[in-house]
Amino acid sequence: VERYKGRVVTQGYSQRPGLDYGETYASTLKWATLRAILAMATLEGEHVVSADISSAFLNAMMDAEVYMKQPEGFHQGDPDEVLKLIKTLYGLSQSPRLWLEKLDEVLQKLGFSKVKSDNAVWIYLKDGLRIIIPAYVDDLTFVCKDRAAIDKVLTQLEEHFKLRRLGDIDLILGVKVERDLSKKTMHLS
Repeated sequence: VERYKGRVVTQGYSQRPGLDYGETYASTLKWATLRAILAMATLEGEHVVSADISSAFLNAMMDAEVYMKQPEGFHQGDPDEVLKLIKTLYGLSQSPRLWLEKLDEVLQKLGFSKVKSDNAVWIYLKDGLRIIIPAYVDDLTFVCKDRAAIDKVLTQLEEHFKLRRLGDIDLILGVKVERDLSKKTMHLS
């Protein structure tokens, strides 16, 4: 066991569309896009680095008035009192969309642009430097020839989010990644 995690999750299934939330959306990267990016990185000898945003949904602010019962075992005051949510939580219908908006806002401040063909890919192009960031909700991958540039972006993201640097890619979304840089090959299994 690498680590244990605990998380407060709301009962989002009791939310009513149009009343408790409007639009829902999760930033899920298309597999075809990810394979194309990894193939390009392999052929061009680029660094591929992974990072995970810790408790990503807690970084986004609520856009609606939502209340929840106090979590069992963590009552404060009267146990029948409810909590007004200020930030999004796991389980809410709108949390993935609001997290995507927050991530997009931060990446745009850092000079990245969202790719039109896939809503979960950002690219930075300036002075011959190209950094590509495909995201699967809170799992980010960084592709660039310059490892120092990746580290700089990670440091900038750490000013906004708590994240874990996972280093060179060896696992992505449960898929094992094996790279042979000398032969310019990558195997996914």
